Order: sequence, then structure tokens, then C-alpha cells
Amino acid sequence: MDAPIKVESINQVIQFQIDLNRLKHILLNLIDNAVKYSPTDTPILIKLNLQGEEAIIKVFDQGYGFTLQNQARIYERFYRVDEARTSSTACCGLGSSIVKTFIESMGGHVSVRSRLGEGSIFMISLLASPLSVDL
Repeated sequence: MDAPIKVESINQVIQFQIDLNRLKHILLNLIDNAVKYSPTDTPILIKLNLQGEEAIIKVFDQGYGFTLQNQARIYERFYRVDEARTSSTACCGLGSSIVKTFIESMGGHVSVRSRLGEGSIFMISLLASPLSVDL
């Protein structure tokens, strides 16, 4: 069975200027990694909210987690957290680097918080646009 994915959001419209194709690629990468590296059938949580002038997207998993050293290097091109994973998944270590590049090209930033054995939270911050409301 696939991992359940739960989405939580505030009851507020959040509008931001982005490249839709890049955002799609970013979310697919983060969700795919969360599912790939989490135990089978554990939920993946996505939260959307507004903090000040930033739209925040968080992807939570219950996977292996990363050490502080790995967290500092995760966005480097070709960096693999665990070489043993390379043989089980046909990847080259570019996904996180591409995610960071795409987010920064849209004026945002990405960060990760993680603990070994407890999973990870990837957070994307993008500048929200003021809504124009016609009355």
C-alpha cells in the first residue's frame, strides 16, 4: 500500500508569484523522497500557511532523518546521504540541489530540520503577493 498523504492548510487564500512548472517539480521531488525514505504506510504531511509576507510549504516525513552534518550538505550537487541507498534507488543526487536552485530562482528559500530515526521537515518559503480584492 502507498503512504497516505495528508494536506493541512489555513482557511485563507495565499497568493504568490511562482513558476508553476518549477513548483510542481519541487513538490514532486520532496514528496517522492518523503515516500521513498519513510517506512511503508507511514503518513506524509504537507502543511500550507502564511507567516508574515511569506507563503510557507512544509513537507513532513517519518523517514530515516539526517545528521547535522548531512543537513548542511544535502543541497550539494551529487551529494548522497547514504551510499547504500544509491543501489536501491536509481538516483544521482541532484534532486535536492535542483529543488534549492528552483526555489531560489523564484526568490524563496528552502531549509530542512531533521533527527535521526525521527524523520525530516523540508520547509519552502516564498514571498506572498498582496491580494487585490474587487468589491
